[in-house]
Parts: sequence; structure tokens; C-alpha cells
Amino acid sequence: MSYFGKLEFKNDTKKLKFDVLSIQNGKKMQISKDIKCITNRDWGKIETALIKQNILHIAKPKNISDIPFESVEVYDGTKVKALLGAQMLKYIYKYNLGYKNALYSKVGIVDGNINTTLDLLYPLSSEVTDLTIFTPSISVYEQVLKEIYLEHKIRIKIMPINQAYVSQMDIIFDLTGKNRCIKYAKPNSVYVFIKSPIENIENNNKCLVWGDFDVLFNKYESNVEEVEAYLMAEGYTKAALRKIIGRFDIKIHNVYAPTPIVSEDYFRVTVDK
Repeated sequence: MSYFGKLEFKNDTKKLKFDVLSIQNGKKMQISKDIKCITNRDWGKIETALIKQNILHIAKPKNISDIPFESVEVYDGTKVKALLGAQMLKYIYKYNLGYKNALYSKVGIVDGNINTTLDLLYPLSSEVTDLTIFTPSISVYEQVLKEIYLEHKIRIKIMPINQAYVSQMDIIFDLTGKNRCIKYAKPNSVYVFIKSPIENIENNNKCLVWGDFDVLFNKYESNVEEVEAYLMAEGYTKAALRKIIGRFDIKIHNVYAPTPIVSEDYFRVTVDK
């Protein structure tokens, strides 16, 4: 999998230390030059070095015609994976991966980062009738659930992780990557890792485990990293995409089993002044 980044410089930066940590090993690139003197040719060298390390980046986002920029962003597909919850459901039922149809399925979300949870929650709420959030932080979702009810007329249940209730779910979306609920999943259910697991998976219950996927984007075969990079470069915010992601021509294509990652700290940037 390629990671996509947008490399940007602070105006007062005199030296940039670019430190890329891949899953297998670490790579470093250091640029010591007054930011005002960095040219397009220099940028080309930076771009080439990043691509060689499997870091594909957006050099000039929409409406930005020149460098220097002001920050660093990395696109690993997690944002788009959460936003494509509704498309995941359509794929599951198109290929009969779930043994109930979407209307009667019990769908659970094991919450992680609240923003990522909301990215998944909004698209899903318009596609299902039985949705439960498993979270230790019930109060933070109260207002959001009221807004969703007014818009979609769906009452979303919310509770701490409970083995008995998790085992009732037909489809579970896990945003933690910590495998804490897969042991409760019932046989023949579909367990989707939005965030790649950080440890080996023990699937003793024989549920169907889904980790990553490719997509057809505007009828072209692509992957979630490329789609995420494109949408961010076009200036879409996640908050806007939550309600309009369905307008894009994005379809799930190939599905893969999850691959545990060794460390979540696979990308780090430090700046020395």
C-alpha cells in the first residue's frame, strides 16, 4: 500500500528534517536550505525522493499555484474508508456476504477517534434501520444522534461494549484496530476493520473479516489512498464529505483480508529551525 502525503513548508523554516518510518525500516531525508531559496527544481528532487520511498504526495493542491506551503499531511485512506460505509454495505449484500438483507441487518460500530466515527456514522445512518454504537464515551454522541434522528428518523442505540449485544450484530465496523470485539462476533457475521489491526487477528468465531479494498472511482480502478488524496486536494473537508460522499461515483472493487501493522508510528516529520 502506498501512503500519500502533501509536503509543505513553514515560511520561517530554515531546515527541514523529513523522517519516514516504513513498516519494515526507517528512511531519512534532510533538506538544509533557506526556504525562500527552494525552487521548483528543488521541489522535483524532493518529489522524486519521496516517491522512491513509496510516499506519493500532492505537490500542488487545488487553488495553490506555488510553494512554500505550511504543513504536512499524509493520506493513508482511513478517512475515505470510514466515509464509504454505505458503499461497503452495498458490496456486502451484492455478493451475499451477509445472510440478511440490509433492511433487517443489525449493524454495530466499535468507535475509535470521534471524527472517524462520525465519518462512518453519517453515511450509514441513511442505509440501515438497526444501528448501535459501542463506546465508553456515550455523552459525546448525544447531540449528534439527535441531529441524525431529525434527518433520517433512525434511533441509534449507544452503549458500552457488551458481549451479549456485540454477538447479535450481523455487521461490525471496528475503528480501533485493537481487535477487542472480534472475539464476540457471531459466526457468519461480517467484521470490517476501518483501521488496520495493530496485532494478529484471532478469528475463532469464523466470522468474515474484511480489512482493505480497492475501488472504482469515476469508472477507473483505484485505491482508497488515491481517492482520499484526490478529494483532499480538491478542497473537500471531511465534514462536507459526510453528507455528500454518496454523490461521487465510488464503488467497492476488490476486498482483502486485513494485514496487521507493526507500529502506528509509520510516518513522522520533524522540523528544525
